[in-house]
Amino acid sequence: MTEKSPDDYREPLSSEAIAALSEEVAELVESCRGIFDQNELAGVDHYLNHNEPEMAFEGLLIDLINANRVPDSFDSDQWKRIAQTAGLPAGGVFDEDIWNKFGIWLEDKQ
Repeated sequence: MTEKSPDDYREPLSSEAIAALSEEVAELVESCRGIFDQNELAGVDHYLNHNEPEMAFEGLLIDLINANRVPDSFDSDQWKRIAQTAGLPAGGVFDEDIWNKFGIWLEDKQ
């Protein structure tokens, strides 16, 4: 396992920022309900319902990358901003290389 440098860490989000991120991620999850069935989004919903929007977003992103799909209302700038807020440039919880995979996936979608 590679050790993270001090620049890879970020300050924890405030409760207000977590609430705002949760709302944004919930909207993105809703936009993806037509792509995935309820079982496929169960993990994403679990993290969202337990106030872990960063993990919910990362899980949703992994699912979309694996399916190679985007929701109809996809806005790459919005997704990049949310990914940055969720701390993905520093590496993910489920996939340490999620930021790079996200960038490659975005390039393919534009």
